[in-house]
Amino acid sequence: MTIPLPQYISRDDLAERLHHEIASLTGTDLRWWTAHQVSPYVARYGQSSHYVVAASGQHILFFADDEDEFGVAKVDVSGQTITDYGLAGDLRDAVGIIQPAAA
Repeated sequence: MTIPLPQYISRDDLAERLHHEIASLTGTDLRWWTAHQVSPYVARYGQSSHYVVAASGQHILFFADDEDEFGVAKVDVSGQTITDYGLAGDLRDAVGIIQPAAA
């Protein structure tokens, strides 16, 4: 089954957003991001689709285009369904939240 693309942001717009957000990362946040970033892929949460942008095991960092912010969550074993969803704000905040959870 194909997961539809997110409705409110294109891959190009996401890449631009990430470029600006990554520039705000420093120290351990930047090291975590560099080690765990992934080529964005789409996963489902209910009826919504979101781009996953970083992963550490089943812990993920995603962009919730319908809320215009980053979030942290887990994915099921298929890697295609988001569970334990929580919004975090900007990328720096999301990275700060996911680091201890994914450790």
